[in-house]
Amino acid sequence: MVWASFGSVWPQAEFIDRYAFDPLSAHELFNSVSSLSQWFSFFSRAVTAQFIHVDWFHLVGNAAYFFVFGVRVERRVGPFFLMLATTLIGTLAYALPALLSLQSGLVVAGASGAVSGVLGLYWVVCSKEPIGFWLPLGMVPQRFKLPAWLLLGSWFGVQLIFALNATTYATVAVTAHLSGFLLGLIFGGLFRVFESRQRLSKHKGFDYV
Repeated sequence: MVWASFGSVWPQAEFIDRYAFDPLSAHELFNSVSSLSQWFSFFSRAVTAQFIHVDWFHLVGNAAYFFVFGVRVERRVGPFFLMLATTLIGTLAYALPALLSLQSGLVVAGASGAVSGVLGLYWVVCSKEPIGFWLPLGMVPQRFKLPAWLLLGSWFGVQLIFALNATTYATVAVTAHLSGFLLGLIFGGLFRVFESRQRLSKHKGFDYV
């Protein structure tokens, strides 16, 4: 991000075009016989696009969400699973906007799909942990706690509203947010299944009386 913004060989716009994800490339792959190099380019750009942000506000916003929810998720699932899940979710989250072609003619960049996946993971693996936040009520900010399902469910509802008004929010890949969140729920469910099997395997061969 720093290299693209200050003194890189390419202008920032050209840098984004080179490494961001192009939804139309999905149709080119599936509508013709593609080589291995084309498939590699398709998936590699789906990965590199997650680390490209249009501006610093975009980057800081995603980083803030990832920090608030990712810390608790990492404590629950471990750093390796979180790293693997967010990378895969971020890559697969671009599939929905590609299939729907809602961003036709535009490239997609940013880690919003991956971060939305972290929110989905939080809902599944940290469902019992409330989310605390501050509200500026009067002179002294007040701290409140709400159930995770209420806040995350409200966030998901807002994304649905944005998706239904895609022409108004054309510069935001809301479909990547939705698909990332749903993928996070799936990955969270897979972790819970794996965790339960690990727990059962530890107790296998013992009789409890």
